[in-house]
Amino acid sequence: MSSEKTDRDAELCDMYLAGATLSACAEKFGISKPRAQQIVRKHGYATRLSQEEPRGAFLGVCLTPESKEALRVKAEEEGKTMSRLVSDAVEEMVK
Repeated sequence: MSSEKTDRDAELCDMYLAGATLSACAEKFGISKPRAQQIVRKHGYATRLSQEEPRGAFLGVCLTPESKEALRVKAEEEGKTMSRLVSDAVEEMVK
C-alpha cells in the first residue's frame, strides 16, 4: 500500500473515530461510503449501525484476535452488536 493511501486511511479512521459519519469521511476523500466502511473495518474498528448519527465518544481498545472473536460470539448469543455489548458492560461497571 502506498504511503499516500496509508496516510489517507489513518486520517479517515481518525475522522470516523472522532464522530464523523462514513458518508462524511467518504465525501472528504472522494471515495464511496462502502469503501470508507471497508477501510475502517480493515483497521480493526467496528462501524456504527446508523452511520448518519454522529458518535459522541469513542474508547479505543486493542484486542487480540481471540478476544475479538470471543466478544463477537458473546454479542451474537445476546443478540447485540459488539459495540452494544461492550458499552453495556462498561455502563454496568461504572454504576
